[in-house]
Amino acid sequence: MIVIRSHTSRHMALLLRTGLFCTILLLLAACGTSGPAAETTLPTEVPTATTAPTVAAPTATAEPAEEDPTATPEPEEEAAADSDPDPVDSALAAEPVEITPAEPQGPSGSVVAEAGVNVRTGPGTDYPILGVAPQGATGEIVGVSEDGQWWVAHVPTAPNEQGWVATAYIEATNAEDVPIIPAPPLTKTAAPVADTGPAATPVPVPEALDPGSLILFSASRVLREGNRAYDLEDIYAVAPQPGSTAQLIIENGMEPALLRGGEILAFRSTQPNGLGLSAYDFGVGERVRYSSHLEDSTPRWSPTGDRLLFSSNRTGDRLWRLYIVEPLPSNDATGFPEAIDLGFGKDADWRPTAELIVFKGCDDYGDNCGLWTINPDGSERAPLTDGFNDSLPRWSPDGASVLFMSDSRDGNWEIYVLTVTDGAVTRLTDNPANDGLPVWSPDGSRVAFMSDREGAWGIWVMTASGGDAQLITQLEEQMPDWLLQGLDWPR
Repeated sequence: MIVIRSHTSRHMALLLRTGLFCTILLLLAACGTSGPAAETTLPTEVPTATTAPTVAAPTATAEPAEEDPTATPEPEEEAAADSDPDPVDSALAAEPVEITPAEPQGPSGSVVAEAGVNVRTGPGTDYPILGVAPQGATGEIVGVSEDGQWWVAHVPTAPNEQGWVATAYIEATNAEDVPIIPAPPLTKTAAPVADTGPAATPVPVPEALDPGSLILFSASRVLREGNRAYDLEDIYAVAPQPGSTAQLIIENGMEPALLRGGEILAFRSTQPNGLGLSAYDFGVGERVRYSSHLEDSTPRWSPTGDRLLFSSNRTGDRLWRLYIVEPLPSNDATGFPEAIDLGFGKDADWRPTAELIVFKGCDDYGDNCGLWTINPDGSERAPLTDGFNDSLPRWSPDGASVLFMSDSRDGNWEIYVLTVTDGAVTRLTDNPANDGLPVWSPDGSRVAFMSDREGAWGIWVMTASGGDAQLITQLEEQMPDWLLQGLDWPR
């Protein structure tokens, strides 16, 4: 490339000298030897190539090259859609993945994404995550996917020693000629990798849950093994009496939702080899999966128990949408049921007495945000409240009222109740602490919620009309991600 630029510069200099000489001759012919022009001192030095752009720009010979009319421009929209193809979920505790260092002048890559990059067993978000390569990590690139969207890194602990990372997050060097590597087959579980999580004995799951007698909630937990600490998310059960002790019942799960009758507990899974919506089926005594997208969250059962409503920002634009899916146990090998897209929104709940959904959303222009309602077929979206950050609505057992939390009404997170018939909103809590994630008791007479009152996080219960609340159980850990947790008081 340097030789070509030098050759071009010599031609430009020659053209400049020729053009300048011709211009001088024309001026002399036009003006003769009389007058001041005859005494004009001509430049004794030809401009160098560095002045070529300013001299050559106005000349007739400096016309731009014609564009090839058959050339196909690269679509900017497609590039924008792929700018964030596989984001790292900050709610998950993924261990760093060790990538083999590259040879000098060999194909290599460096992670440029601030949150790091997921290292998967194959080229796509349906493949399990082995771990995360943090920002600044560098390593050897051994191949590329057939579509050019995934680099293959040399990861000794991965299946076939291949870890797949999205090219959007990698700055590659000398990787133009790496071979194309076919995608490996999807399998039900990924091969184990070294030190991707704690090796503690699994917590036994109860044989059954008694609906109505327990409050279910998710919370953070720190597990320490030697010199390592793992930030975990788990699901607990606690009796609704003051001073009760919570019992851990499901590991690597958040946002519980128990099917009426207590047979199946749905939740958002944070288990590395089982991300997405999952459930524990007490009838067969095993954990099952309903989706594979790590963004799928806040599952809620339909009144008939044959559909699951949830929120997700799984699409390329990263906007939250509402989905309904048939809860069929599936896996990566068989594929997962297709979810029905209801449109923009999140934090939805199904009315127990009718086919109506309440959710947090806005109008089609992103304005008039608050709580909205929608039919399960996606029709008749209608506003319910006008609080910009009214969130996490929950229908009362009789379908007449809606609990919700908001920090846009009184300056901090408080709990409110809406009467559907007249639209009246009543504030139930008044405390400088964070009060949120509210749920109704099975009979609608009480409300449970999470709060950091008295300087520590805990589960609290108050009457449905508000007033003094009682501490049910105090949590041992801090809750930096408390807004990602969930409560359920099943019926």
